[in-house]
Amino acid sequence: MSLPIKTIALFGAENSLGEVFVRELTNPRNSDLQLTALLATADLPPTLSSYLQELATPPSVISVNPSDPSNLAQALAGIDAVISTASGTRQSAELQLIKAAESTQVRLIVPSNYGPDITAPANLARPIFAAARQTEEALRDSSLAHILVCSGFFAEYFITPLFDWDTKSPATVVYADQKASFTAIADVARYTVAAIKRYEEFSSHVLRIAAYTMSPADWVNAVERVTGKTVNVTEGQLDALLAEADADVEPPKNLAGTKRQMLAVLSTGGGRVDWGDNELDNTKFPEIVPAPIDDYIKQAFANE
Repeated sequence: MSLPIKTIALFGAENSLGEVFVRELTNPRNSDLQLTALLATADLPPTLSSYLQELATPPSVISVNPSDPSNLAQALAGIDAVISTASGTRQSAELQLIKAAESTQVRLIVPSNYGPDITAPANLARPIFAAARQTEEALRDSSLAHILVCSGFFAEYFITPLFDWDTKSPATVVYADQKASFTAIADVARYTVAAIKRYEEFSSHVLRIAAYTMSPADWVNAVERVTGKTVNVTEGQLDALLAEADADVEPPKNLAGTKRQMLAVLSTGGGRVDWGDNELDNTKFPEIVPAPIDDYIKQAFANE
């Protein structure tokens, strides 16, 4: 039996996803883990800085140059496992992170590929997953053990304009009533850390988790039940959406392109992580009980 994971470096701690992972890794239930937060920016976000100041034993915080593998390698000295929450343009820095990790004693890496399964048939050609595909290819070619986390869409982001929701009306546009997987960010972090603690079981494994499996119609029904409001549902033009999304050849560079790609994934069944014969891993973590979907609906309508 290998030694347990004890030291973890979090790459991307400066963004909102990274902050959630910092909070999970410093939760008392993970007191057996020692965290080092790696920042690609000079300063911590104010909310994270305030949180760390309240901790009796705050983690180490190191600023790194994400384009310099030697600099990253120095920061990874003594680290057992690396979690990445890099997003946007910084996700490409994961290729340098993999090179750096290979040159050290790092045993395990979890890339920032949380979300839909990029190997699902509906997602194979989607340019929004280009960086994730490069990362997974680099990991397969490396000597590093890794865990790929497929968690579906983030539950907090669904009732937003990104998925054609207007909470003021309320109203939404539905292009196709396909079931999809949804998991809140805090639950993604908790499942990920729990899997790292059992890394021999999940090493080089695709961890498939979903707190909820819902279609757009299911969301409408849930919103109406929780808020007592009637949602105005418009049928979107699926053919037109897919024609535009399929014409994209480069990763999206703005919110409109991201929205188009994500709606295409949702509307073609690409959001479900337990597609085909794939099964969810939720039952392997009975200690984790995802928060009720009602919590995120109330959050979305809190200011309306």
